[in-house]
Amino acid sequence: MNCVEGNFVHALGGDPTKVRFTIAYNASRQPDGTVVAGPKDVCLKCQLDYPSPGQFEPGAKGESGGLWDELEY
Repeated sequence: MNCVEGNFVHALGGDPTKVRFTIAYNASRQPDGTVVAGPKDVCLKCQLDYPSPGQFEPGAKGESGGLWDELEY
């Protein structure tokens, strides 16, 4: 099973190391009913599949506990 990043690479084919991803956003409903969007961390699986933070837009953060914890970027 892939995340959207993996599905995207699979659908388009080619070299996954040459793909650059933007920051994904989640929307959440607040107790007052408003909807707020915020950046989504790069999941643990995607950190393994795409080990270079440079493949993601500047400012992308990795989910804690993943491969990127070991890297300085």
